[in-house]
Amino acid sequence: MAGTLAMLWAGSILAGGAVLALRLAWGRPMRTWPVLACAWALLAAGLGCGGLAHGAWGLAVVSLVTMAVAGLLLLIAATTTAGKTRRPAERGGHAPRQEPRHIMRRMTTFLLVVPLAFVVALLGGLAGRGLAGLAGWHEADSNTLTLFAVPLFWALLAVALLMTGVRQRQLTLLGVPALGSLVLLLMARLP
Repeated sequence: MAGTLAMLWAGSILAGGAVLALRLAWGRPMRTWPVLACAWALLAAGLGCGGLAHGAWGLAVVSLVTMAVAGLLLLIAATTTAGKTRRPAERGGHAPRQEPRHIMRRMTTFLLVVPLAFVVALLGGLAGRGLAGLAGWHEADSNTLTLFAVPLFWALLAVALLMTGVRQRQLTLLGVPALGSLVLLLMARLP
């Protein structure tokens, strides 16, 4: 019991440290990929320690510590960051020049990230449910897998899509998992 509690504490400390490392890495003017990779590895190690120590309950505890540290960092940033001051626009004999808003590009990004990524995530979850049924899982367990996988896969897809600036790569990020999920779903449905 004492060993698993120590492992839970270690996982919480690792995950909290990972959030601090991510904040420091993201606060720099240039991205430092080794620091980011170490931070994500710390987070994975912390979650792994929590999961090994107490299963789902350990994961929940480590996740709560991680979110608490992130919330504390957000609170500190919100209270200490001064707003940017803007000079009032000079009124001349002409109207101020409007910057292009790129509304169509923004709407396309929204449509890709929200409804289309959700559909792809749902297809992935349903394919996972079908494969779990083929593997002999009970229906309740298969449904739970789907309920767990869809929001997780949707969040991962949304982050990947928003981090990718090229539209062709975004379409590939949606198309490949959708096609794979459809194939797996059809395989699970065929006798």
